[in-house]
Amino acid sequence: MPRNPVAVYAELLRQAQDVMGLDDPMSARSRLYTLLRPHHLERYPELQEVLKRLGIGAGYARNHLLSLGGWPDDVVDLVRRGLPLRVARRLAHVELSVRKEALKRAEEDRRSLDDATWGQRVERALERLAREADAPDVVPEDGWLPPAVGGDGHPPDGAPGPTGDVWRFPTLGARSRADEELHPDLARAILARYTAPGDAIVDLTAGAGTVAQVAAQRGVRSWSSDVHPRAPFVHAMDARDVQFTDGLTPGCADLVLLHPPTFAWWEKARPTGSVAGPEGYADLIADLLAGAIQVAAPHALLVLVGRPVRSEGIVRTAIGELQRELEDVGTTLIGYHVGVDARGTEDWHVLVGRRLTDT
Repeated sequence: MPRNPVAVYAELLRQAQDVMGLDDPMSARSRLYTLLRPHHLERYPELQEVLKRLGIGAGYARNHLLSLGGWPDDVVDLVRRGLPLRVARRLAHVELSVRKEALKRAEEDRRSLDDATWGQRVERALERLAREADAPDVVPEDGWLPPAVGGDGHPPDGAPGPTGDVWRFPTLGARSRADEELHPDLARAILARYTAPGDAIVDLTAGAGTVAQVAAQRGVRSWSSDVHPRAPFVHAMDARDVQFTDGLTPGCADLVLLHPPTFAWWEKARPTGSVAGPEGYADLIADLLAGAIQVAAPHALLVLVGRPVRSEGIVRTAIGELQRELEDVGTTLIGYHVGVDARGTEDWHVLVGRRLTDT
């Protein structure tokens, strides 16, 4: 018996049409929505026999297979090619342009997310597109993303952060050890623990601006940059060469966040002629922190987020390098946290240093 959901759906309609004496498959689909409810199905043993022959339950047939009849043809074709129904359902409820972009990104991610399935890559792309759609589409006039204010005059997100030093959060779609994106819940945990409404933060490795969007919901203003910005409000700047433009000024931040590339990613992409190995990676961290310390206010916090890399039986944490470089720019380590997702497939190390001053 064919097991692809599209084929099973077609066979369900064909057999249901025969046993119910209907003229066309769409009439069968309409009737099945009603007859597959438990209190109706018990009166139709011939329909129960159809389900038995197909090896499916009434709930699966009604809540999943019948949905295929209302989805766009391109989404149904993706299911025919192997896309899980759960992911296809999300695609079916977004515009065609979003579907095309999600599929394009999933294909681009195939090289770096080699341990993720096609469905996981599509789901990940959809989640990223949703966050980007929620992001401001213009650069703020002063360069800073302002805090959001709820109807009661308070920040929309005032929830306390996680307790303890090991933080758990839901798995956000597909991830792999090569994935460099910061989890939104990790950003939320950091800001809940170390910022307060009215603070100013600077994220020098912002990417798509995840930290800034979380900060706005917590009443914190933010300035974001990245060497390859992926949101309109993220300024284009190399964190190793800080430029005081677009509203960024010396000593302006209560907290500066850096999420450097992992050692493995950097080792693959490092410039020709640069120092290889842990020494070269330490040089990168030192350069990033040299820029970060320029925008940190006296007694400001510097947050470094690192991700362990496990490959071919070898683990590279780089935690030692991160701590040493933090101390070398004049901070003392006041916090160390580990963030782990519910499946145990994603983990981050968060080091928090407080800037020391002579005053």
